[in-house]
Amino acid sequence: MKKIILTITLMLSSIFSEEVYVELNKKSLENNFNSYLKKDIEKTEQNIKKTNTVKKMGLISPILVNYNNTKTEQNSIEVDSENYIISWTQSLWESGGILNKLKYYNKTEEVDLEKLKVLKNQKSAILREILKNIQDISLRIKQNRLNEKNKQIELTAMEENYRNGLIDIFMLNNVIIEKETIDNQLIDLKIAKLNLEKELKKDFSIIDIHSISLNHYLFPKEQIFLNNFKLSVERKKIELYDIEGEMNKSKYRPNLSFNTSYSEDLNSNIENYTYGLNLSMKFHPNMVKEKELNKVKVLKQKNKYEDELNKMKIIYKIEKEKSKIIKEKEDNLKRIINILENKIKAIKEDVANGLRTQIELEVLENSVKKYKIDQVRLKIQRDIIVIRLCS
Repeated sequence: MKKIILTITLMLSSIFSEEVYVELNKKSLENNFNSYLKKDIEKTEQNIKKTNTVKKMGLISPILVNYNNTKTEQNSIEVDSENYIISWTQSLWESGGILNKLKYYNKTEEVDLEKLKVLKNQKSAILREILKNIQDISLRIKQNRLNEKNKQIELTAMEENYRNGLIDIFMLNNVIIEKETIDNQLIDLKIAKLNLEKELKKDFSIIDIHSISLNHYLFPKEQIFLNNFKLSVERKKIELYDIEGEMNKSKYRPNLSFNTSYSEDLNSNIENYTYGLNLSMKFHPNMVKEKELNKVKVLKQKNKYEDELNKMKIIYKIEKEKSKIIKEKEDNLKRIINILENKIKAIKEDVANGLRTQIELEVLENSVKKYKIDQVRLKIQRDIIVIRLCS
């Protein structure tokens, strides 16, 4: 099961194949987070496995030791009585009950480990989404600085126009206010980024966020998506309840056990040793009721699984459509960028010929940079859709 830890540089136990996620570039993050997951999850995994082992060992009956020392008075005469007995009774055959118990314990372990993978996957998804949000805010800060540059260029031109009497003070003030708004937005974005980094360090202190380089994720195929830990838990519960039903039936079937005992009366030094086989069978009015209750339990779990499966199919289609719409926005931006880049080539020639100013070129180049950042931010939106879908 160690192979389950897939992408984001093995920082999660992914519910999908490598097709779904792309690794982070930094190997240090891979090693750190892999180590972090082991420390955080390994103990719980070991406890689950130990619990299963203890349950299996419980199928071997304990040896009972009983020691008795009593004093009684008969006709004013005190009589001491001292003896001990060692006994052991072991079930040998329970009409399939022993085998069903082993199956039940193993299936319980599978379900518990699968639940642990769900929790681990959710924790990893929280990390990935925080990282993506930090990446997004970093890009917004870059965009804001480009806006600041363009606004500063505009403000310089407005101040020149105001000095030449071409505009009034109100128009100049409007641009100054817009510049201050952009400056304040930059401060707010920096604070927001620091808050996310603080949250990341609080919950994932081993991660060096400044050395992280995130790639983009591919949208999973439906079949891969539906083969996830959450649905796996519900599937395995159906199997678990089926085994539980067979195990309960065995209680009311013939059982064969071996019993032996050794005893000694320490007063008389008389020893007794017995052994033998015991064939028994229970009869109880609840037999039929228990069988019916188990059938209902299995049926409810099957319905729950089908409901979860249908729900996930609907969610998958919705999120896939969202991702498709965002991709269309990316394609539109790509066309706009191509148009603007062609304009930049033409303006560069005009600047060289003295027909346009360098400032006009710089403003347009900054706008293209902003659009390119928008492209990346849209990819991040699609990444977050995949992260939430796969959590």
